[in-house]
Amino acid sequence: MSLNFKYLIFDWGGVFTHGHLLKDFSANLSVKCEKRKEEIEKVFRELEFPYETGKVSPAEFWENFRNKLGVKMAAREIQNMFLNSYVVNFPMLEYAKELKKKYKLILLTNSYEDMFDFLKSKYQLEEYFDFLFSSSDIKDKKPNTKIYK
Repeated sequence: MSLNFKYLIFDWGGVFTHGHLLKDFSANLSVKCEKRKEEIEKVFRELEFPYETGKVSPAEFWENFRNKLGVKMAAREIQNMFLNSYVVNFPMLEYAKELKKKYKLILLTNSYEDMFDFLKSKYQLEEYFDFLFSSSDIKDKKPNTKIYK
């Protein structure tokens, strides 16, 4: 049996990155604001769903996060720490570039509007993928089937 693939779908986190975004962000922020990593993760998770599905703006999310966490840092400073918390797996990006010569590549990821825009700009993701989709754009997230349609 021969398989003839035309499209390959990839996730971002854990495929094109190393580490764990929220854990890495929480560790960095805990040093800066003297809050426990676990508390930072808990507050983030409590507020995350509308942020990840594009139902609140990034500015609104980060202001709510800052207030609920009870820190004096500017929301924009916290957001910048978050946006720069991914450790990119560059060999995988280069592999994607090679695969793109034979297949149509799709990036389909649960991500946040500001993070996805940041990643597209910083890493020129259009060079590696034919189509880019984020949960914040689709207003739903994996594993819900709506995101695949």
